Amino acid sequence: MSSMSYEAYVWAYFTGDTGGNEQISLAVSRGNDALSWQTLNGGRPLFTSTFGTRGLRDPFIMRSHDGSRFFIIATDLNVAALRGNFREAQCRGSQYLEIWESDDLVHWGEQRHTLVSAPNAGNTWAPEAYWVPELGEYAVYWSSNLYADGDGQDTREQPTYGRMMIATTKDFREFSAPRVWMDVCRGNGHDGFGLIDATVARDGDWWYRFVKDEKLMTVREERSHDVMTPVVGALPLSAADTGWQLIRENVGVGDKARNFAHFGLGLR
Repeated sequence: MSSMSYEAYVWAYFTGDTGGNEQISLAVSRGNDALSWQTLNGGRPLFTSTFGTRGLRDPFIMRSHDGSRFFIIATDLNVAALRGNFREAQCRGSQYLEIWESDDLVHWGEQRHTLVSAPNAGNTWAPEAYWVPELGEYAVYWSSNLYADGDGQDTREQPTYGRMMIATTKDFREFSAPRVWMDVCRGNGHDGFGLIDATVARDGDWWYRFVKDEKLMTVREERSHDVMTPVVGALPLSAADTGWQLIRENVGVGDKARNFAHFGLGLR
């Protein structure tokens, strides 16, 4: 990688649930300041979808592990077309991710409409990824409502609850079969409430995970030595000897906002 110093961060975002807002725009930070941003292209979207639902949400932008490329991955979801019906999107949503690739953050390749979820998944929301050197692959994770085998989209009358799923890829073109990463019901099993919107960061030998608990609509912080370890049935406790350990609950409660993100290497 180049020894040039970093100058800024780049942020990928969408702006809302109504017509025209479910597209991807970019902004650049004013230096090393995560609270001050300048929109690119006059704030107008730079990425629109021609596949699936034609909607784009939850964009995640990252640099490849070797520094040679950049990727954007996003949710294939058009809430405006559903008139705000998120329950419908949990039952009969997309099983695809929308992916772009660039070597300079200026010139981007064609959109890739990529199947990643299994047939029993009702949706594929808020994808993110992180390079795992021990695997030699990226771990890609997202939330899905899962349904019984044979319970097709046409027969689903109500949503289940959100699980966090995880898969691996070397190139964001071919993905392993997804498996359950977090499966803890946080409601009655049919209200959609589970665990969603996870993000991870690594510090030394520890992986740190922040995830939204939909029972309380708050954020949990956990850590593990193995990012791939699943959590099933119950939330991790702080006294856990193996697997994931609870660090804190209610992250950000009392602050002005409760959304969360972490920042990787910036722009040169």
